[in-house]
Amino acid sequence: MNALVLVSDAFGGRGGIAQYNRHLLRALCEYPGIRRVIAIPRVVTYAMEEMPPNLEYKTAAAGGKARFVFGSLLAAIFAPRIDLLICSHISLLPVAYFLKIGWR
Repeated sequence: MNALVLVSDAFGGRGGIAQYNRHLLRALCEYPGIRRVIAIPRVVTYAMEEMPPNLEYKTAAAGGKARFVFGSLLAAIFAPRIDLLICSHISLLPVAYFLKIGWR
């Protein structure tokens, strides 16, 4: 199973939401049924930390709303089959909904 996760920040971020997202991504990567996790961060502020080997962290999408939407769309189009879409922050729901509509 492959997962696509939209995050406000995680690796390269500080604070409670970033920490929650790091825990979420690590847990997904360790889950037995998950082969690959693609995470798209909205913001990367600090240096990157060590990440799980089956996590693909698309930092090119960080740096602005348009870049995030475009990067999310590209990841969804060019990724292998996505079985699970997770949106980790309410402000990213419009992008997740847009991806879901195109997913059908």
